[in-house]
Amino acid sequence: MTEIWAHARSEHQPVANLLPSFAGAVAEGADGLELDVHRTRDGKLVCAHDPVIFDDSGRGWDIGSLDYAALADYQDPRMPGPEGRVPLLDEVYELLRPTPLRLNVEAKNLERRYPQMAETIAASVAGSGMADRVVVSAFHHRLLLDLRELSPGLALAALYADGLIRPWQYLAELDIQEVHPHFTALGDPETVAGFRAAGLTVRAWTVNDPALWAQFARDGIDAIITDLPLSARAALAARAA
Repeated sequence: MTEIWAHARSEHQPVANLLPSFAGAVAEGADGLELDVHRTRDGKLVCAHDPVIFDDSGRGWDIGSLDYAALADYQDPRMPGPEGRVPLLDEVYELLRPTPLRLNVEAKNLERRYPQMAETIAASVAGSGMADRVVVSAFHHRLLLDLRELSPGLALAALYADGLIRPWQYLAELDIQEVHPHFTALGDPETVAGFRAAGLTVRAWTVNDPALWAQFARDGIDAIITDLPLSARAALAARAA
């Protein structure tokens, strides 16, 4: 059955990559949670979509140039107060560890190449207490290969947007078994069939259209990553009833 993975937020908490958003996704019954991580100057993995985040004054906070302690004063302008702070990835492990949810850690290492990013992620997952439920995804596929050398048993997924010709052949060359394509890449039936024939685990992002939820469920896509996990879960449950 096609799983529903929350896209860094819950349906009723639209500010992504904050602890209240992650907790909301758990409460809404998501099968998994996708989030984004960057590395601080002192080697902490923190949850944020972009390498530079802005406060309500317009000041930019460059995550990779700051120690984690320096981020303590940052508050997301969309959620002022303690709940708007930048969370550590370790805090997400604590939140999800007692639950059955899986976690997709998207390593943001393309726009900015963080030093020792692979080593930091490998050590983080190894100490998470839920390594068997973590998949690391990235647009930077070299990072995935580095992670495989460091952590041979770690689940890895290649992110891509669209336009690749026979991407399953490319992934076979890299020996990567999971793929996270943008949903538009799955508009080509040949691509869906190629992934299935290759035995790849396919999770599509970011799917907010109910018609596509139904289509991808019919196609046997393994998971849908969505901003609307509660609605998507209800729609697929109604379809299966």
